[in-house]
Amino acid sequence: ASYTFEVLSTDGCGPVGGFTTNVDVNPSPIFTVTNNAADICSGSTVDIDFNSPTLGAVATLDNVNYGAAGGTLAPGATFTDGEKITEAIVNGTNAPVTVSYTFSISANGCAGADIETVEVVVNPTPVMSATNNASIICDESLTDISLNTPTFNGLITVTSVDYAGGNVDGNLVGGEVYGNGGKIREFLENMTMSNQIVTYEFEVTANGCTGNTVTETVTVKAANTIFTGVDQEYCQFIDSVKIDDATFGGSVDNIFWTIESGGGSLVDPNVLNVRYLPSPADETGTVVLKLNGEDTNGVCANVEDEIEIIIHPLPTLQIFGLDDTYQVDDPDVVLAGVPPGGTFRGPGITDNTFRPLDAGIGFHDIWYTFTDANTCTDSISQSTEVLALPDLPIIPIPDQCDNFTSYQLQSDTIYQSVLYTVDWSGSGVSQQPDLTYVFDPSVGEGQYILKRTVENASSGSIVNEDIPVRVYASPVANYVELNNCFIDSIQFNDLSSIPNTIFNDNIDEWRWQFGDDSLSTEQNPKHKYQTFGQYSVVLEVTSTRGCRDIYSDIVELGGLPNIDFSVTNVALGDNTNFQDNSSFESLDISSDFDSLFWDYGDGTELSGSYSTTNNVTHVYASSATYDVQLIVLSNLGCIDSLTRRINIATTVVNYPYEQDFENPSTNGDWKIASYGNLIDLWELGNPTGSIISSAYSGSNAWMTDLDSPYPDNADVYVEGPVFNLSALSRPMMSVALHSNTQSGFDGAVLQYSINGGSSWSKLGNIDDMIGVEWYDARGLVGEPGTRGNGTNDGNQGWTGTYDNWKIARIPLDDLGGITAVQFRFAFGSDASNPSEITLDGFAFDDIWIGERSKNILLEHFTNLNSTTALASNSTFYNLNDNLPLDIVSLQYHISTPAPDVIYQDNPVPPDARGALYDLSQSPRSIMDGTVKYDYLPSAVNYQETINNALMDPGFNINIDTNKISGNIVAVNISLEALRDIPEKVVVHVVPIERVVAGFSTPSSRYVVKDMLPSTGGTVFTNGFGEGQVENINLEWDVNGIDLYDGYNLGLVVFVQKAEENNPDKEVYQSSYIQLPVMNQVPITSTNILPDANWHLYPNPANHYFLLEFEREIDRSFDIRIVDLRGVTIYERKYEKGLKQYKVDTEGLPEGVYHIIVRKDEQQAQIHKLIIVH
Repeated sequence: ASYTFEVLSTDGCGPVGGFTTNVDVNPSPIFTVTNNAADICSGSTVDIDFNSPTLGAVATLDNVNYGAAGGTLAPGATFTDGEKITEAIVNGTNAPVTVSYTFSISANGCAGADIETVEVVVNPTPVMSATNNASIICDESLTDISLNTPTFNGLITVTSVDYAGGNVDGNLVGGEVYGNGGKIREFLENMTMSNQIVTYEFEVTANGCTGNTVTETVTVKAANTIFTGVDQEYCQFIDSVKIDDATFGGSVDNIFWTIESGGGSLVDPNVLNVRYLPSPADETGTVVLKLNGEDTNGVCANVEDEIEIIIHPLPTLQIFGLDDTYQVDDPDVVLAGVPPGGTFRGPGITDNTFRPLDAGIGFHDIWYTFTDANTCTDSISQSTEVLALPDLPIIPIPDQCDNFTSYQLQSDTIYQSVLYTVDWSGSGVSQQPDLTYVFDPSVGEGQYILKRTVENASSGSIVNEDIPVRVYASPVANYVELNNCFIDSIQFNDLSSIPNTIFNDNIDEWRWQFGDDSLSTEQNPKHKYQTFGQYSVVLEVTSTRGCRDIYSDIVELGGLPNIDFSVTNVALGDNTNFQDNSSFESLDISSDFDSLFWDYGDGTELSGSYSTTNNVTHVYASSATYDVQLIVLSNLGCIDSLTRRINIATTVVNYPYEQDFENPSTNGDWKIASYGNLIDLWELGNPTGSIISSAYSGSNAWMTDLDSPYPDNADVYVEGPVFNLSALSRPMMSVALHSNTQSGFDGAVLQYSINGGSSWSKLGNIDDMIGVEWYDARGLVGEPGTRGNGTNDGNQGWTGTYDNWKIARIPLDDLGGITAVQFRFAFGSDASNPSEITLDGFAFDDIWIGERSKNILLEHFTNLNSTTALASNSTFYNLNDNLPLDIVSLQYHISTPAPDVIYQDNPVPPDARGALYDLSQSPRSIMDGTVKYDYLPSAVNYQETINNALMDPGFNINIDTNKISGNIVAVNISLEALRDIPEKVVVHVVPIERVVAGFSTPSSRYVVKDMLPSTGGTVFTNGFGEGQVENINLEWDVNGIDLYDGYNLGLVVFVQKAEENNPDKEVYQSSYIQLPVMNQVPITSTNILPDANWHLYPNPANHYFLLEFEREIDRSFDIRIVDLRGVTIYERKYEKGLKQYKVDTEGLPEGVYHIIVRKDEQQAQIHKLIIVH
């Protein structure tokens, strides 16, 4: 469109000139590019239309990207409305190529808003190839055609299959699709006897494009056939065999015969009707010939067929009943031929009977002839000799014992140059493998007649004779040993006899071999062996006839048992358990336990079989030391005994338990314990050693020999009573100790048992650093406490030489709640005590068990805005949680390193205590006024805390409180000195809030609120004498105290050394009591609501809090809630006429705030508010 503009100029009074101009405004061109063929095949044309309603609009080809394809356009080509692009594009690759055209639009010098890009995918012309790996196959074989296409997404389709007009059976029907690398593998069967051709046609497609076609053919050859004819049969010793009925067909174009079984030869193996010449090995049996047919083209498999030539053996003949020799006087013999049915002939033969007398003296041949079912005939002959009668002298047989070995009878003999064979028969006669004969006397005592048969080996004549023999009964050796314990002389008793003798024989000689190279000829000897074991004892006896017998047996001799037993549950009134732990030497494999006898030492005894007495119980009537005896009897008669001293202990239930051993009649119920021996090295009395020269208190102490050095290899124990610790909440033990031992080698350990003495464990561990003066070293060579059912991991204990008595202390918390705990001292020494010095040993005295009474005061200085301080809070709180009964805690918030709101609310106590300890930084912790921790890295810890709690306190502190009003509580304190304390002391009374929530995570705990009567406390200038009692009476008024929660208050009282200019600020004792609920009194300024006191609850608040006045309010007022930064987060005006007002806190964040009640912009009252969701 065209526009005309007129421009005028003025001078303030009117127009003074101007001009006119025309402006033509051309439209923004609109152009539509339409891609009608987004996908085309290689060689096809693109089809892109250009349409625009804008006059003069032109689309310019800015860029064309043919990729791997080929096109004709170049950048700069232009197109107008109605034109199109129809260029042909060729893709010579095997994968689709994307061709992109980029156009810009313009008209009349104006550019269009968008740049058009058109993309056309040009798919390649697919190609394929086929590889026929088996163009000729045999009937019933697989084809092998490989199909390949390199084209992306290429698919090969079987378009048609011709199975030789139906003469070949196959599976494909056409239309089957294969990818690259596919194979045509199908089974083809030729239905005719001639070769057939199968034709396959294939076509390839990809991405909608069609490629080339391929045709492949497969020749299927006809199957091969061959036949040898039926099997043939002949008799043994045939000369040759000819095959007349063999045939072949199919693709066979070459034949030849082979011998599969047989040793003969073929005359011409390549003729169909072959002749076979048997070898001597083929006299009988089956010969197998094979006719082989070949397809010399190598396509079809070779064929073969076999024929059997059966050569029957001549019948195998035997003659039965004809002996090699006969005597002329022998009776007729009936002969039998095998197989039966044949005929006999020869001298002396009538039908099938041979008559020696008719045949006459000499050699004769007898024949047998037979024809079998295969019409094979054969004959055999057998020779026999008719003999004259023989003659050989008789040799008598000597008398025999029935246990003799077999007697060799007369065997074949040459007599007068003639060989005679001798056979025997009768009771006890048997022929040996070498064909000789023996007589076995074990046939038994008696008179026997044996028959001797003699044959003239030359003539074969035979004669039978009777030979007498006498057999005597042999003795039967036997014995018994009357005892089997090797420490005794073993009595052997002879049990030998001659059973059932008919000749009244007796035994008159004995010979013993005891298995240890010792001998005896006594009938019933005794023999002493040197050790246990198994011995082979042999007894040989001889009768008056000279007959002997030997008896051998293994005699098992046992050793004495290694007696041992253990005792558990030794508390008076318990079922004390006695467990037999006896054993035998490992090599004493014959011994076992038979029975046990127990003497409990109190007049009570028990005996019985081992299975019923090896684990028994007994209840003792009184606490005492008893000598318990165990007698063990083995299955082999060995007996031994062991006496062990045990202590039946009383049970301690009342605490504190204090034992100074000054009553020698009871020993404090501590007694020497015996584990396998009765060594009394421990003694109770007045020590008189060079180093340990007195008791800790009084005159009595336990010591390893009061007046002499301890020996090498000591292993001794002292056991205490049984302690019921279940009622103690802070149990501990202290004991006085003295030592003069070879340092690192010898020493003592304290052990405990919670299972009645079945096992003992070391009390405490030097590595844990828990306990005071508890053990000196580990690795003691003397291994104290490692025997007597005990363990001492690391061989720890007290060792070396002390200048004086020490007090060792240890908590018993791990044993708290257990109703039966027993302690024992174990002393052990090695074998190398130095000879040049005298060592007294080890002593203990004054055992104390009870509640820990020392409370540990922990003063913790922290800051809400210090990450280090907040981290220290967790350590501080965790220690309090782990030792809740041992720790009394105070927490001061100080102003460094950053402002702290709790400090700002109550700065005086933190400043005063910080000045006392010269502290200006947080975090810091002070333990009992003396030990400082800065958490870099030293921090309050369990070991130092519990060890300090083991010490004796200086005072007993009793606290009593009485709430006078809602705001005032009376505090009454009673102090009792437990020892002389001459120094000036100060008593501090400190109210605290146990938990202050909302300022930090975790919440602050034990926060100091005040110090009574002031930070200076109550001072006792002259100190205290032991037993001195002082009372302090105070009142605490919470008015003016900024409380966060009046329901969570407590009171701490502690006594501290107060000497000026003395860095020692020791706290002698501390105590804590919970205070009653106190009203939370706000800090008040101008009271514009007279007689209208109020309070808010709940505080901390969650969803809401209530403002409650004592009476209805007669004037309106404002409420503001301000955070610690002074920012108002809530403000509202409330009307008069109510006693209670509800304020919703649901939308307010957690935190600590001030709530301000105002009237007429004047601050009236302020109160602390905590919101916790």
